Amino acid sequence: MESKIAGKLKPLDYDPDYFESEPYPIPYFNNKKLKIGFVEALYESYLSGADRVLENFLKLDTSEKFKDSKIVYDYYDEVLLFGYTENLNIKTVEDIWNFVYPSEIIIDSDENGIFYLCVSCGCIWEEEHGLQLVFKEGLTLTRASGHDGAYSD
Repeated sequence: MESKIAGKLKPLDYDPDYFESEPYPIPYFNNKKLKIGFVEALYESYLSGADRVLENFLKLDTSEKFKDSKIVYDYYDEVLLFGYTENLNIKTVEDIWNFVYPSEIIIDSDENGIFYLCVSCGCIWEEEHGLQLVFKEGLTLTRASGHDGAYSD
C-alpha cells in the first residue's frame, strides 16, 4: 500500500484497514516528523481523498499555526475555567504552543465524504484527554478539543 504523498504504508496488526506511514516532516509543526494514519487505506477512493487532504495540510506552515493560536488557547481557557488544570500564566495566545506536543496524524472521512485530518497531541493542561486538532479537508483548523471522536462542534 502506498500514499502518493507519504510513501509506503504499513498495516497495523490489530486493524487490517488501518495503515500508517513512516514519520513524515510536517511544516505546520516546524517540520517535526509524525506518523500519518490512513483509516481506510485499502479503498482507492479513500486513499486518493486522503492524499488530497494531506497535500492541503502540508501547505500550512508555522505562520498558519500561529494564526490558529486562539482556537487552541480557547480550549485551554475552557479547561481552566472548569478547574481541571492549573493556570499556566500564558502571556500571549501564541505561547500556548509551548505546551502542545503533536504525536501523530490520522486522516478520516465521514458518511458525507468530507475528510478530516486530525493531529493527536499531548498538552500540559489536559493530560487525560490530550488535545485533538481537526483540520477540515486539511485546509483550516476548525476544532481544538480533547480526544472525543468528534470532528465538529
